Amino acid sequence: MMIPWSFLSIGLAAVLPYALATQNWSSPAHYPGKPTGGYSPEWQTYFEVTDPLENVTWPLPRNWAGSISTQTVGSTNNTAFFWGFEKTNGSLTDTASTEPWMIWLAGGPGYSSIASMLVENIGPIVVTKDSLGPNNNSWHNIADIFFVDNPVGTGYSTVARGGYPADQNQVAVDFLGFLHGLVKVFPALKTRPLHLVGESYAGRFIPYILKAYFGLAPADRPVTFTNGKIGCSNPALSESNLFENIPIVRVIETYPQLINYDTQMYDYLREQNHVCNFDLNLTYPQTGGKLPYTRIKKGILDHRLPQPTRRRRTRSDSEDFLQELHERWLALPEEERRRSPGERELQRRAWMRETFGAAEDVVADANSTAASSFASIKSARSTTKTSTKTSKTTAKATSTAAVNKFPGVPPLDLSLRGKMNAFYGCDLRDTAMIYALNFTYPWNQLGLKFDFLDIPYTVNPISDNLHPHHWMNHNTTRAALHAPRNKIWRVTTTTYPWGNAPVGTDPSPPSTFFMDELAANATKENVGIVWYSGNDDALTTHWSTEVVIQNTTFGGIQGFTVKPNTSWFDDEGLYGGVVRQERGWTYGLIYGAGHQTPVINPARSFAFIRDFFVGTSKLGSVDSDTGTVTVQPVPAGVEIPNILPDGVITGQAEVHYKKTTVTWPEATVAAWNAHVSSVFYAEPAASSSKIKTSTKTKTKTTSAASATVTVTSASSTESTTSAL
Repeated sequence: MMIPWSFLSIGLAAVLPYALATQNWSSPAHYPGKPTGGYSPEWQTYFEVTDPLENVTWPLPRNWAGSISTQTVGSTNNTAFFWGFEKTNGSLTDTASTEPWMIWLAGGPGYSSIASMLVENIGPIVVTKDSLGPNNNSWHNIADIFFVDNPVGTGYSTVARGGYPADQNQVAVDFLGFLHGLVKVFPALKTRPLHLVGESYAGRFIPYILKAYFGLAPADRPVTFTNGKIGCSNPALSESNLFENIPIVRVIETYPQLINYDTQMYDYLREQNHVCNFDLNLTYPQTGGKLPYTRIKKGILDHRLPQPTRRRRTRSDSEDFLQELHERWLALPEEERRRSPGERELQRRAWMRETFGAAEDVVADANSTAASSFASIKSARSTTKTSTKTSKTTAKATSTAAVNKFPGVPPLDLSLRGKMNAFYGCDLRDTAMIYALNFTYPWNQLGLKFDFLDIPYTVNPISDNLHPHHWMNHNTTRAALHAPRNKIWRVTTTTYPWGNAPVGTDPSPPSTFFMDELAANATKENVGIVWYSGNDDALTTHWSTEVVIQNTTFGGIQGFTVKPNTSWFDDEGLYGGVVRQERGWTYGLIYGAGHQTPVINPARSFAFIRDFFVGTSKLGSVDSDTGTVTVQPVPAGVEIPNILPDGVITGQAEVHYKKTTVTWPEATVAAWNAHVSSVFYAEPAASSSKIKTSTKTKTKTTSAASATVTVTSASSTESTTSAL
């Protein structure tokens, strides 16, 4: 029987008791046919998913799901929940197979890997706006793959009372304990090369797992990473300041739309970037020793603005955000707070974009402004041109007054030189975000909800899809997957309870603290390392990953010897981004992708994983003897975006807001480009020196449609598509 989606939209009370929503422990379920002995191939029959899955009306590859103990000392109910899919019929159970296999770990911490599979175009099932559907770009077409809810307590992974891990070291031990059980069920996996990949906070999980693996005697290791790889997309490898604030100038260079192409604001951010010692200089190879990871300099208050919630709705919380701003305002010197509304308004004009200058009449009379409303400002508005097919909005300035969304926030002095802004400190990401939410259309229409995951999409593009927890918690799905009966599956936990604390933070040092040691062991044991990023991500940006790479010694040299600038192309022949491969390390930048790289461009992400993670493509590789780089000729008619000398690939021109696309006037963009050109000079995608052309013919192994976005007007009966 098909479950009607109207039923799936009701609360979880219809499928599980409310009490389960508040309990902090869970245990694995015992279904009919469960073997009585320890893990062995006999468990394959038990774990195989043979019951129909509601609303899955197409054939799935053979798949297995269930709970396997993490062997956590003192916590026998700690388990990791997995869902595995084989590449071809019999490939996972073939005891003679030597083919590589994959495990996917989501981040969070506390985000379900099964959720990634369902909403990010990674697995064979994808949640859509109306139902479930097949995914032609499922990664099981590349290799046998398991999605594992990690750490314990995440998704359907169970946790005993008091069983939450204290730190990343325990997470790693638990995961290796799970692998010990998994390979007893599927014995060939013990010797097949493992590719362990994830995203975001898995940039902490995965290095710690590999570190723990290297710490075991070879005979005690549950799997082999030799000839395999570990890696992560948009990885949170470093301390938060490196991936939040240090890259913000490059985020603005990628998407100047955030600051309305305001060159004065750009110069201000560059100046503050310098004052805060964020302007790190990358060389190839890196010279001068290790780069300093500058600690953030605080503003008036000694804590940050509220950080965005995790993943599916990564955005600022408006109520907390305003409260924090108000507290900062109260902490300002009295003379600052006592300035007249007119004075504050006149200063706030420094926020406004240069094109407002000629029409600046909102605050022509400061006293009049103060009398009417101290919060009266001029904001970016829009004129809308609507056709029968598409709706496009051109952002431009008008003199329409609007209520300031941040009352009491002091203005920026855009002429500030050599001195840190006392109010904002080095919270440069918050500074840019406040500008966008206050003055840049369409972000100023969002009610203080800012999404960092995919900049050209003002609202997370998957936020309108059906929520998978209704389907995952239905008893039919639960039974088919051998999932726990006494646990509510959630996409993510609000706050992961490290050490069983209701509210806590991960006490473990970032992965960068031991990256040199990890790299040395990986080189010794022939384990590849792959870090890749979406160009549109503003949460854990590509620049922070590039800094980590240049700060790591691998193969006896610190960082890459050649800048990552080799273009690669997807299966449609479109520009895919850049790639660099040296001495066992790979870095990739995926153009047109955000924090969750497969969401917008599933075919492009699929191609990258196939060719550079599981595959052995030499594109972008540097010959260690000659220094030559293997490149691919640019397909005829393919346009390569402008790439700045600091590695920034300029993003797409359009910003998506509801059912419209927003663009900026050509003159505005031209003025911006001219200004940036005075700071940088444009460089080609790959250096013409020391380059050899690969003569290997690229073979299509999958058919994939071009990644597109539909732009539809409110009154439209038709739609058009445009390639990203």
